[in-house]
Amino acid sequence: MGTKKETNRLLKKITSKDNFLIVKDSFSTITKDKVQKSLFIDCERSFEKLIKPIILNTAMESEVLSPFSGDLSFVFLLRLLSSNIDKRGVSKSIFLEEISRISSESRNDLCASSLNKIISNTTKSDHIKKIISNSIRMAGSENKIFVEPGVSEESSIELVKGYYFKRQLSQESQCFLNAENTWERKNVKTFIIDGDVTTVSDIHFLLESLSKSKRPCILIARSFSPDVLNTLHANFRRGTLDIMPIDFPFEQDTANMLVDITAACNTDIVTPLKGDLISKSCRKDLKEVKSIKVTSSGITIINPQSDRRCHSLLLNLKNRIQNEKHIEIKEILSKRITSLSGSKVIIKIGKYAVRETPTAVEEADKILRAISSATKNGTIVNRDIISKIKKIDSPTIEMKLFLESLKIFPMDMILPSASITIAAKKCLSTFHIVKNTSHGLLVDNI
Repeated sequence: MGTKKETNRLLKKITSKDNFLIVKDSFSTITKDKVQKSLFIDCERSFEKLIKPIILNTAMESEVLSPFSGDLSFVFLLRLLSSNIDKRGVSKSIFLEEISRISSESRNDLCASSLNKIISNTTKSDHIKKIISNSIRMAGSENKIFVEPGVSEESSIELVKGYYFKRQLSQESQCFLNAENTWERKNVKTFIIDGDVTTVSDIHFLLESLSKSKRPCILIARSFSPDVLNTLHANFRRGTLDIMPIDFPFEQDTANMLVDITAACNTDIVTPLKGDLISKSCRKDLKEVKSIKVTSSGITIINPQSDRRCHSLLLNLKNRIQNEKHIEIKEILSKRITSLSGSKVIIKIGKYAVRETPTAVEEADKILRAISSATKNGTIVNRDIISKIKKIDSPTIEMKLFLESLKIFPMDMILPSASITIAAKKCLSTFHIVKNTSHGLLVDNI
């Protein structure tokens, strides 16, 4: 039986039963407003508005933790909710222990054949398969791979060395770029300000010292006054100063970018709002970065001395993104993780590929996440899991339901081993929450 057909059957089973009721009789009035009472009790489609979002949220949370666990979570949770299991009859600990044991016994290391199977199970597009294979070869064992939608017709794969921060330069900053639209220097001094540079006197000592030493410098601030930019550009044209000014206005996407660039440069940020004086701070010895390349679309920083600091910040961001619920914030954290991941391979899925396969970006991302998870935790063949569950002498009710859920997927499907345990834990946890909820409050927007 196909996954879609089985899912529809389970959905009908849930909605046709009185598992979730909105009680109109003896409904306790929250306030004395008669209109409010009618608004709260006159709600329909309780499953669509109350239970379905819970199921989808559980599936999405599972998928974020481990690829392929989202589909399994969705089907397994539907089976749990559509069954007649009483919450007191669910032996949670026994079930999870059995799943953990079976997952461990069935685990295999990721090999070339398993890798190809994961790719073929996820996408039917030959274009995506070719891109993934080429990017894996380019990345090797040291570099990470990221995927994003491209702006051109054709897809591209690029090996980016160093920490890359995507940022469209202002017209004023682009005046400092050469004919090839780049500013690339080695052994670069860095000065980063979380504030505005309004007068030349604020950075007078910095300009004097750099003029004497003839050292290149990147100067980053929230904004620069026209007078400051004119002074910097005039000296740049004369060859007396080699300073690249870049402004980062305080926006949602760039709010934390200064923090990340500071980490990549392994330096300190000057914050006037906290009492730091720009004129005093620029008298200190400035940190030096091995190499910086600035283009009209971003900044690339190569600085081995900052690797440990960036790695620590990267771990913190990865923990935050796992616990974050808001999609917008997750996207911002994901961009920061990409920038701080050091040398990396970036796949840009072209518009042609998206027209051919609308879910091309999502499929490529799912494959890469599955490979990452399988590399760390190994793989499991669906057939092996089903076989081991069938050998259990007295399986629990939830184990039987888990077995039925696995059967609707291809027997030869290869999953990251973590997907099985994550799906089991997330679904059972959500099931207990739903079963332990005695009342649901639905509010219609009018």
